[in-house]
Amino acid sequence: HSLAFALVSSGLVYVFQGGVERAHALGEEVIALAAQHGMPQWLGFGQEITGWATLRQGDATAGIRLQEDGLRYLVATGARTHLSRMLANLAESYLLVGDAARARTHLTAALEHRQRHGEHYYAAEVLRLQARLLELEGAAPDQIEASLTRALETARQHQAGLLALRRLIESLAAEVSDADGVYMVP
Repeated sequence: HSLAFALVSSGLVYVFQGGVERAHALGEEVIALAAQHGMPQWLGFGQEITGWATLRQGDATAGIRLQEDGLRYLVATGARTHLSRMLANLAESYLLVGDAARARTHLTAALEHRQRHGEHYYAAEVLRLQARLLELEGAAPDQIEASLTRALETARQHQAGLLALRRLIESLAAEVSDADGVYMVP
């Protein structure tokens, strides 16, 4: 379990940093290790990471399927930790392929899980993704900005510096894209 924990933790660092190739390799390593030793919880996390990377490598269908399978594996074990993160990452994948309805379903589930189980560490990211969903749905710019501001405030409140930095970068990218008329995917 220690090696699986270390691999998943490392893989998630690359997910946060946007390191697609390394996240994919680590996710695959977790999947192999978990399958070899019968560790379904770690298998679920490995599929989450691998699915995240697979989507970003261009295979959206396989990437989302892996993330959905990982979520099912984890839930089947009875585990409830990290579900808000998994749901949020899956919602982001649906946002990237333009499926607002499925993104909303997963974001709603992430928020409900957070409230029910007190899993707040991913709260700022969920709020950031809600802003992206509003954007996809064509909401007013002030609504989107209000959601991003809540995400930043939440990140600061939880001392989640990486998430606060991600929000700041998005804000700057939006200003640049507004000036250039080009949308930049965070």
